[in-house]
Amino acid sequence: MNKKQLLLGILSFTVFVVAVTTTVILPPKVARISSSSVSDITNSINQEVIVGDVSHTIASVQILRTIPASYTNERWKNVAVDFLAKDGFHWLHITGSTTNHSDETRTISSTMLNVQDASAHTFHMAAEAVVYIPDDMNPIYLEIESGKHTSWETYFMVPDTATGLALYVNDLTFFSQHEATIDLGL
Repeated sequence: MNKKQLLLGILSFTVFVVAVTTTVILPPKVARISSSSVSDITNSINQEVIVGDVSHTIASVQILRTIPASYTNERWKNVAVDFLAKDGFHWLHITGSTTNHSDETRTISSTMLNVQDASAHTFHMAAEAVVYIPDDMNPIYLEIESGKHTSWETYFMVPDTATGLALYVNDLTFFSQHEATIDLGL
């Protein structure tokens, strides 16, 4: 089995799992982002938001048509390929960090970070892009001990038509009572 077949098998299984467990609501038609603005744009945000006993900081946001093979996690380098977004979509690559100021361990999970557009449509982390994230920075499940800080990165697949994008964050408790959004400048 060659690298492409192995990666295709892994991605097909992941896409199946995501398709079964994730609902993405597409926004109504709005002005399209021009093709030139969707390739390799990076915004430095460096904005901290305190939500309850937790602070979240967004370091950067990248818009990509394709996640380059060079972004692949070391563990997956042997199956590295460029990963093109679906037609009509682009990748949103976000890097950030979270600090836990509470007295107990908190957990970042796939439901704690979401992207929302101006029409309040929600986009979830792209599980199919996990091979492009270092294992210790994958916010699908990261525990943060009391008083500790952790960096993370993730990908979202967002329609080209989405505008007013913001990252939704919360206080990392099971029944979150504190929530905020961080404007991504897109």
